[in-house]
Amino acid sequence: MLQANIRQNLQVCVQIATKYHEQLTTQALIEIFESFKSFEGVRSLSNTVDVGKRCRCMCGDGTERVQVTPLRTILASSA
Repeated sequence: MLQANIRQNLQVCVQIATKYHEQLTTQALIEIFESFKSFEGVRSLSNTVDVGKRCRCMCGDGTERVQVTPLRTILASSA
């Protein structure tokens, strides 16, 4: 889809990447967008997904707290 018409299909590709980012891995998705020189795709993905390792814990009061690791931290640790 990115190869056929990147401007028209970018948002759909970001939505698909957002949905399947855990199965496909964040690094692989970033590399795909970068291979098409779509840095807007990388930015959109990171903004949409809140890419990172998520730690969820139930608090005593029944509320859920979520800790999100920033994308740059994950990429720095995987390099």
